Amino acid sequence: MSSGGAVVADNQRLPGHSLLLADPVVEHLTDLSYGDRSRLLSDMALIEEALHACTDAFWGNHEILGNGDAALHANVFPRFGEEPEQCRRAPVWAYPSEVRASESFSPAKHGDLRSRLATYLIHRLNG
Repeated sequence: MSSGGAVVADNQRLPGHSLLLADPVVEHLTDLSYGDRSRLLSDMALIEEALHACTDAFWGNHEILGNGDAALHANVFPRFGEEPEQCRRAPVWAYPSEVRASESFSPAKHGDLRSRLATYLIHRLNG
């Protein structure tokens, strides 16, 4: 991607949870030039577009928290209708403990989605 690298997250509580890793590596969004900021935010929206195209997500959440890692990155979460009602519109991090179980990325379970997302993004970036 023009602003860095896109990866499927290690934590797949919501299938397709992806990360956009800024390049150059900086701590804060404001450390980037205006052009680099625009590219990062545009790439973040493109990841959401891919998630909508490759899953049955009804919504996408974008989160640049900056307080857990000193390297700027954006989380892009697909949101699904089958999520518990009390969780659907809240940040993923706010899930109640009884529904907070995480699932680690597994090539057997998530590899096909990762491939479809990559194919979509490559097509859009080169199309």
